[in-house]
Amino acid sequence: MISFSGILRRYFSTFHQPASTTSIKSIANDLYRERSLERLVQKFKKFSELNRFRSRSGIYEHTVRRLAKAKCFGWIEEILEDQKKYEDISKEGFSARLISLYGKAGMFEHAQRVFEEMPDRNCPRKVLSFNALLEACVNSKKFDLVDELFKQLPKKLSIEPDLVSYNTVTKAFCHAGWFDLAVSMLEEMVKKGVEPDLFTFNTLLTGLYGKGHFTEGEKIWAQMEKKNVIPDIRSYNAKLLGLALMKNTRAAIQLLEEMKTRKIKPNVFSFNALLKGYVNEGNLEEAKWWYDNVGESESAPGKRTFEIVIPFVCEKGDLDIAFELCKEIFERKFLVDVSLLQLVVDKLVKESKLTEAKKLVQLGKKNRYKQANTPMSSIHRRLHGILTTSVRATTQHNKVKPSAQNVRTKDLKLEKMVENFKKSSESCRFRARYGIFESTVRRLASAKKFSMVEEILETQKKYPEISTEGFAIRLIVLYGKAGMFDHAQKMFDEMPGLNCPRTSKSFNALLAACVNAKKFDKFEEIFQELPSQASIEVDVVSYNVLIKAYCEMGALDTAISMLDELKKHGLEPDSVTFNTLLEGLYRNGRFLDGDRIWAVMEGKNVVPGIRSYNSRLRGVVQDGRMLDAIKLIDEMRSKEITPDVISYNALIKGFCNDGKLEEAKQWYNELGRNELSPDRFTCTILIPLLIEEGDFDLALELSLEAMNRQFLIDRTLLQRLVDGLVKEAKIEEAMELVKLARKTKRFHYKLELSVDK
Repeated sequence: MISFSGILRRYFSTFHQPASTTSIKSIANDLYRERSLERLVQKFKKFSELNRFRSRSGIYEHTVRRLAKAKCFGWIEEILEDQKKYEDISKEGFSARLISLYGKAGMFEHAQRVFEEMPDRNCPRKVLSFNALLEACVNSKKFDLVDELFKQLPKKLSIEPDLVSYNTVTKAFCHAGWFDLAVSMLEEMVKKGVEPDLFTFNTLLTGLYGKGHFTEGEKIWAQMEKKNVIPDIRSYNAKLLGLALMKNTRAAIQLLEEMKTRKIKPNVFSFNALLKGYVNEGNLEEAKWWYDNVGESESAPGKRTFEIVIPFVCEKGDLDIAFELCKEIFERKFLVDVSLLQLVVDKLVKESKLTEAKKLVQLGKKNRYKQANTPMSSIHRRLHGILTTSVRATTQHNKVKPSAQNVRTKDLKLEKMVENFKKSSESCRFRARYGIFESTVRRLASAKKFSMVEEILETQKKYPEISTEGFAIRLIVLYGKAGMFDHAQKMFDEMPGLNCPRTSKSFNALLAACVNAKKFDKFEEIFQELPSQASIEVDVVSYNVLIKAYCEMGALDTAISMLDELKKHGLEPDSVTFNTLLEGLYRNGRFLDGDRIWAVMEGKNVVPGIRSYNSRLRGVVQDGRMLDAIKLIDEMRSKEITPDVISYNALIKGFCNDGKLEEAKQWYNELGRNELSPDRFTCTILIPLLIEEGDFDLALELSLEAMNRQFLIDRTLLQRLVDGLVKEAKIEEAMELVKLARKTKRFHYKLELSVDK
């Protein structure tokens, strides 16, 4: 009989035995099959002792990707920092790999530290490691640092940027939506004697066409052809998507024929673009025909194909096709958003097609359909139920972050702030100031100092207020706003042990924390199970949080169905309920459904307020119905609801989109007549059209106000204005703008004044 210690010795021998006798292939397979992430890390570190293992970048990338997906950033640091003890670290290629891996994990500060430590390890820093650092910056979505690194580091380290460097910076600007800056890189490359390649142009084309900047995309296409750079499938797919967004499927089909004449085979992305075009045009028959065309071509339908087609055929009422498409999803084992499948189940039940609905439920049970990065879940849980899903929302805030040189200084300041906060918490009056808590947590979370957030909030548990539900709710809410849901849930679970009552208020705070932390994969379980476990009665606020979650996920039909759930439980929806639904529906182009909810709201005598009207205004403008938008403003006034800056911005945006400057200016003037000040969005909406139409006086007025009020405006937009003023011989005005830009403290606008233009 084998002893327990013998079993342990045999088990641990799998990664303590000499690795030199094992092939790299078997090592890789061992790591890929390892289910325990902790054992994966220990094995990886042991195998790293092999020279042959350290040369296999693919294994490194796969392991880091897996740990990053599980958000095990501490273990990523453990395996990568462990590599620094090997002699390979003195080679630029090995260091560049670590920089790149940290970047792919979104750990840019660690990537930058590897780069800065290279001289201490007798490792040269050349263009290879410089490019790796830039790419890490892009992969970590630190777009505002890319330009700074690109401008400062080459001079500091005597590095000459190459084509890869420029392509990486162009990619960063496109991802950030700074297309003027991205296009300007072409001129910069020419000045430096670097010729753009196909990757350069494809990056620009994908960004411009994909965001609806079709005219600018055409200009880049012309430049590409002028430089004899031959477009490939990626180039054509970008243009096809641009035409689809323009609802110009006729031109898209002509482009498809052009591809065939150039012997470029359309792929699934090409067909998806055409499908998207016909969906945008509302042409069901053509969309179905092109879907069949995908199946008959060498390119089988992809996951995105189903995501485009299924909501559209459901909207058009063709549930038989929707049912067949869902079955095909299961057959192909595609990982799509569960709300897409739930949409079809809900529609089938609504139309009394219970056999088909049950069939989908059975397929879900059979396939144990899972969402990426979520606990195990399946579509069979409830026919009308709320299915587990996971939506990763990454919001890029257009904020200027500290420079690389000031990162350490900032950390020291934050540490001091935390110590001061903990000291001040000893005062009862300080603990009563929620605003201070919120601003401090927001600042730390913005800097990704989650351990510091935990430090200041866990400290609060030693004070007597922790036995009051309101104080505990504050901690739950703050953890949620910091994206630290596990800590919020821990606080809720600890409340009974702290002699703190748990009611619907703390339950709702936990739900809100779940939504704020984007943990959509957990909120259904909490909503379904916790009330009975904790003897809590859900209320209308609970359902409002639930509806908000579904709207943010895009599961709009499920969100609407919550109105029936409220009725079943004897609860009446309130203005928050309807406003949440209206905002979600109109924002996503569901205008008819939005109008139906509006009618339900009025039928229940819930009076629409400014938020309701602003949601409807944005929807009407998005639908291109400007006359209806103006009528809506008049209706607001007749009901004594005063339009605010958001209301006027919607109209200004609509007329700017139509290129109607005079109408846009008219509504801008309405702001002043109603004693309202333009905000950042007013400026960013109106200034480009003013420059394009040559109204430099108003453009200057808006720009000066934007800078005086510390609004963040695209620097290239301001530079266009300076150039335009100079061209119109308005030198003094141009100088005034440049002078103010240099004085602006919060943002750094490096504008140039050239009277030779």
